[in-house]
Amino acid sequence: MIYRGYKHIDIYFFTTIQLNRYTMSTNKS
Repeated sequence: MIYRGYKHIDIYFFTTIQLNRYTMSTNKS
């Protein structure tokens, strides 16, 4: 159960980072 929760957080962090990078690239243009 703990592993599943940890994995869920990992996916959440990954998505947040990807969104942040995309937003930064869009703002730069």
